[in-house]
Amino acid sequence: MTFGPEDDLSALIGRGGAAGAEGLLDRRRHIALGFTKNKIDPKHPDHPLRDRIARILNLPVRHW
Repeated sequence: MTFGPEDDLSALIGRGGAAGAEGLLDRRRHIALGFTKNKIDPKHPDHPLRDRIARILNLPVRHW
């Protein structure tokens, strides 16, 4: 799914998955990110590590 800025929705392409998995491509900055978890957390969708990685890379923090 695309979720970039209004002027270029295809700038960010990604898909969330089970247990907080995330696949993300930032076409403008040439960054690809894949994040998986091997344990389902009862606090789902709170994933502090995934969110921290997104903040460090200046990518959107998404919760679904």
